[in-house]
Amino acid sequence: SHLFEVLNTPVEKRLNNLEEDLAAFPYINGELFAEHLHIAAFNRDMRNSLRAACHFDWSRISPAVFGSLFQNIMDGKERRQIGAHYTTERNILKVIRPLFLDDLRYEFDQIKNDRLARRKAKLRDFHEKLAKLSFLDPACGGGNFLVISYRELRRLELEVLHLVHDFETREKFLDLGELAKLSRVDVNQFYGIEISEWAARIAETALWLTDHQMNMELSNAAGNVFQRIPLRTAPHI
Repeated sequence: SHLFEVLNTPVEKRLNNLEEDLAAFPYINGELFAEHLHIAAFNRDMRNSLRAACHFDWSRISPAVFGSLFQNIMDGKERRQIGAHYTTERNILKVIRPLFLDDLRYEFDQIKNDRLARRKAKLRDFHEKLAKLSFLDPACGGGNFLVISYRELRRLELEVLHLVHDFETREKFLDLGELAKLSRVDVNQFYGIEISEWAARIAETALWLTDHQMNMELSNAAGNVFQRIPLRTAPHI
């Protein structure tokens, strides 16, 4: 509860004598951690489960897993009533590839194979197109379709940035100011409608987590740490 309070408070507004472990956390934003958390009344099994979860390395886990977790804690009858069904990443890709991803990939490959001087200008125009696309899932549940779509769009954007900015051959790292301007694709391009508030919040949080993971991929490629915090944009769920 104290940690959520810290994450929701700008650094300049925090108490001066805040203990170091908490003060080390950055300000995230005034929405994601704004809600008051009631202190949980734990028993031994709950505590052991939490400790086991804390020992697991979550950094490479797809945020789509939260949709699966949400389905598993729902009552079977309730799940049937509201039509809540978990879709695997493999099946999501079977839908989104022919829906829009294959066309974008084909367009990118055509530009990539153009050896004329205008290729870089075409790549910039294609990047601008990616940044203007909007996506809607009108029954988004835990947001798995949105999460995988956003991840694939960011990875396509990263391929574009590789060619435009020659990450592999650069002698110096991009500074943070340059890096912040590179990625144009963001979570506010994604929209979802969901009847369950809990599922809607899972979808929103999963998109932010995916954004963080994609920012790390961009950081590794560009040679400097890129983060979008405090959060200034949000998915529309």
